[in-house]
Amino acid sequence: MQLFIPSVLKAFKALFKCPHWLLRKLISILIGWSKPPPPPRPSSDLHSPSDSPYESTHSQQQISSHRHHSPPRSAARTPSPLRLPLQHSPHQPRHQPASVLFPTQPTPFVFPDVAPATKPRSRRHSVPAIRPEVAVAPVVIDPQEGPESLRIRAKHEKDQMTECFRKEDEAKARNEPQRAADLNRNGKVHKENMRCLEQEANAKIFQQNNRKSKSNTVDLHGLSVRGALFYFNKTVKETQDRGKSSLRVIVGKGKHSIYNIPRLKPAIQAHAARSGLRVRVDSRNKGRLVVSRLKGHKRRSGSKV
Repeated sequence: MQLFIPSVLKAFKALFKCPHWLLRKLISILIGWSKPPPPPRPSSDLHSPSDSPYESTHSQQQISSHRHHSPPRSAARTPSPLRLPLQHSPHQPRHQPASVLFPTQPTPFVFPDVAPATKPRSRRHSVPAIRPEVAVAPVVIDPQEGPESLRIRAKHEKDQMTECFRKEDEAKARNEPQRAADLNRNGKVHKENMRCLEQEANAKIFQQNNRKSKSNTVDLHGLSVRGALFYFNKTVKETQDRGKSSLRVIVGKGKHSIYNIPRLKPAIQAHAARSGLRVRVDSRNKGRLVVSRLKGHKRRSGSKV
């Protein structure tokens, strides 16, 4: 014991006389013995970067390239500063497991003013019910109505008649007998209305044209073909009753007809020829016909209008 104490004192004296860097080195070694051992790191075999399904291959390549190309550590280490021992909380585990990374999913961007799209509901296609056809009323004629207005109404009735007969054919093709019968009835009413309006318009035009005409002249200008034939037969009979042998018929040159093609002149000529009358065009007026052989003429059965 007497020999140990002096030897220890000599050793301390020699230690204090040594260089300062050696003294700091010895103190760091002594402090390092008192530190607790570091926690063990997980081995690369159990948790390798390539085994993780949530880490991309690009990140693994960057880590490996960083390891291979990192600069070598210097041989002379600098003295580390003093570190206090780690204090672990009793509620915190000493070795924490590695955090699990879940794959990130992109969040769709939704505009604030746009409503989210919803799937439209499927609607059942219902067959529309067929409305019954409304019955057409007979036309009412005003005695003060002019011939031009009557002609316009007659043309409208004609268009309605054509439309009803066209729809009737479609209804028969679809096997709808009740609707076809209603359309046929309405078409016939429109046809009768057209006939009444045309007859009234022709009567007023004939009255205006022949107000100041001579007894052996009749003006059929402006009438329809059906109306002109009706008043031609009526005038021929009246002329025969008065004992006249010839009749002048004004039919016009066709300036108011479609494409300026006369319609009354050929109709009157054909009708008079079928009736056994002689017809020629007046040499002084191409819009007037001269009918002769009225005496003793009997109307043929085939010349009915």
